[in-house]
Amino acid sequence: MSAYHIAATYSFFPIDDPALHQEAIRSEAARLDIRGIFVLAPEGLNTTCAAPSRPALDAWIGFLQQHFQIRLDCKYSQSARRPFKRLAFKLRPEICTTGNTRLEVDNSQNHHLDPAQWDTMLDDPDSVVIDTRNHYEYELGSFRGAINPRTDSFREFFDKVEEMDIPRDRNIMIFCTGGIRCHKGIVELQRRGYHNVWQLQGGILRYLEERPAGSFQGDCFVFDHRVAVGPDLLPVPGLGLCVHCGNPAREQVPCVRGDGSGYVCTDCQRDPVRGSTCSKDCANKHAASLPA
Repeated sequence: MSAYHIAATYSFFPIDDPALHQEAIRSEAARLDIRGIFVLAPEGLNTTCAAPSRPALDAWIGFLQQHFQIRLDCKYSQSARRPFKRLAFKLRPEICTTGNTRLEVDNSQNHHLDPAQWDTMLDDPDSVVIDTRNHYEYELGSFRGAINPRTDSFREFFDKVEEMDIPRDRNIMIFCTGGIRCHKGIVELQRRGYHNVWQLQGGILRYLEERPAGSFQGDCFVFDHRVAVGPDLLPVPGLGLCVHCGNPAREQVPCVRGDGSGYVCTDCQRDPVRGSTCSKDCANKHAASLPA
């Protein structure tokens, strides 16, 4: 049995003054030894948090539901290693950044597909499947046939879709890690005239809960020290974050300065300095030592 229990969840609901909730959230997190990422904004909350036991995690989710008078739909996973070092509490204009704080989103079902429905539509040759996640997430794993828009941030996604010249009446399927990017993104795409957009309910994490041997190929990137989870929702061994850019990396590179080794992604390995050093500090020192 894994030592740490993890829940990923979000909810859209109005919060008049998010900062007023910070003390209560921090206090309860400290009591239950909860660590993770907690984002609060006027439009709701978005969090992935870990607890040292399932009862502690259940108590944490129960506290959030009672404190905000909401219902949370959680995606659960486990890890033998603590996935977060601390609780990072963040107050932001949006819980999922699109750059449009006026976008009105709620928790209602909006062209959601459960995993079985998703796979049925995925088999339709007339459907266009687009990964809403960043390019480095796509490169670790994605659904078969999915388009990679090659974004560095979610706010770029909508213009990338426009550039694809997809007919506005075409069936478009979108997905993300836990559902929040699609839940918000579908509203923006509908605002832009795409009316046959469908989203995977609960994202890849919910899909893997129900269909671990389904249509998702590869590993799913997660924003914590696990880096990625496999079809069994357990951490993937042999993965780390690139010491230079923070993107996922599968290979450790020995440092030319003899200071050890570090994970370096394929993009950074193409650079003669970053591709041969084990940290940003080593890269700077190595670059300074090279002839002009």
